[in-house]
Amino acid sequence: TVHEEESIEFVARLMDWQKIRHVLVEDEQHRLVGLVSHRTLLRHMAERKERPEGGVPVSDIMVEDPISVSPDRPTLEAVEMMREHEIGALPVVREDRLVGIITEQDFIQIAGTLLDETLGLDGDQEADEAATASADAEDATASS
Repeated sequence: TVHEEESIEFVARLMDWQKIRHVLVEDEQHRLVGLVSHRTLLRHMAERKERPEGGVPVSDIMVEDPISVSPDRPTLEAVEMMREHEIGALPVVREDRLVGIITEQDFIQIAGTLLDETLGLDGDQEADEAATASADAEDATASS
């Protein structure tokens, strides 16, 4: 998380360093006040003509009062909220305090784990099967 007065340059470096696409903005009492996505940041950087001294505060570009969810909500409800509002991140808030974030990446990891469990695969089996499929495809191409 960052505070409202942080510069967007700092937020860009943080996103790059942490390899994240969303940064939550909170006030001094750890209440959620905004969210900055990589798209919002890129759009602002592309449209900006000059760099003001001291930088632009994140409060100038953040989405204020973003849609959020409480930690006791069902996972499927969170997924539906993200799809309905076409958002890639959903802050998790309990009693006005920020406690976390759910992102599309989290659901991709969950889906991958469920597929692995359903298909009965582990990481080594997947790699072996992918290599075998690739070799079979090369053999079929070579014999054509």
